[in-house]
Amino acid sequence: MHDRTRNLVTGAVAIVALLGFAFLLMRFGELESLRAGRWPLRVALNDAGGLRAGSTATLNGVPIGRVETVTIATRTTEPGRFDPSYPVLATVLVEPGIDIPRGVTATIQSSLIGGSAILHLETDAARTDFSELLARDGSALLLGRFESLGTQVAEAIGAELRPFSEGLGGMRGSVERLIETYTRLGDDLGDLVAPLSDEELADGAADNLRITITRLNVTLAEMREGIAGLRRWAEDEGLQNEFVAAVSEARSTMQEVRSTVGRYGELAEGLQRDAERLAARLVPAADELSATLMEVRSLVAAARSPQGSLGLLLGRPDVHDALLDSTRRLDRALAEAELLLRKIRQEGLSLDLK
Repeated sequence: MHDRTRNLVTGAVAIVALLGFAFLLMRFGELESLRAGRWPLRVALNDAGGLRAGSTATLNGVPIGRVETVTIATRTTEPGRFDPSYPVLATVLVEPGIDIPRGVTATIQSSLIGGSAILHLETDAARTDFSELLARDGSALLLGRFESLGTQVAEAIGAELRPFSEGLGGMRGSVERLIETYTRLGDDLGDLVAPLSDEELADGAADNLRITITRLNVTLAEMREGIAGLRRWAEDEGLQNEFVAAVSEARSTMQEVRSTVGRYGELAEGLQRDAERLAARLVPAADELSATLMEVRSLVAAARSPQGSLGLLLGRPDVHDALLDSTRRLDRALAEAELLLRKIRQEGLSLDLK
């Protein structure tokens, strides 16, 4: 091969290699300054989080440019706009045809395996004003934060568990009321089984479960003693015979009581009939007694009259004395006659006094 041909081939290969290298540099963001029309956007961050020059910038997941520089912000570099909470300042070169609305949020998403982090811009329907765009002269400044992988995972898990957490929050009141109810129940059960002192018993405190169980145990012990007595009685033939005799006597006594009650019933019926007959007899007698009383009243009225015999007798004492003397003489005469009759009977004489 001639030297000229070899030189041409070597030059062509070198040119292709240079073009490929330049393409790779441009592809990986190393020659971004050569691309005209890009405009700068500054982002203040709390931490670089692996972000460096050449890192990709995205808006809602769509690549919009490359990070040009990542520096430390100071009061000198940012007079009047320095915030100690955001000490890192990143400058992004945005593609010429991309406009960014005001109100976007900036976050740094680190890579899972390694490599450069990504500056992620995201719009929010509630906070982003799409009618107003950020200035392209480099004066626009966004505030962003670095989120570690653990923070991202925690936020993702928190977002998934938020409905469950809200449900648990609603259940919290019910659980607290349930705990309070069981606490009161435990206190009441403790009061039920707590022993009462002598002073409380003397003051008339209400019986609790312990005292009730104690009394129940005493009653059960008495019942056991009673059952044991019944068993002993059941095994004693003498007591059984006495019980059978007592039952027989009680049965005969009940029969006598029944017969006595029957006789008293018959007597009551007889008294009822006799009372009816007696009432039938007493009605005429009551009439006769009433007539007699009327006659007595008339006699009493006649006796009270001064013209009557009794009135004259009561009004003259001499007549009364004479009548009394005559009565006494008549009594003596009757007594002498009775003595005479006795003597005649003693002598054996019979007198027919008809």
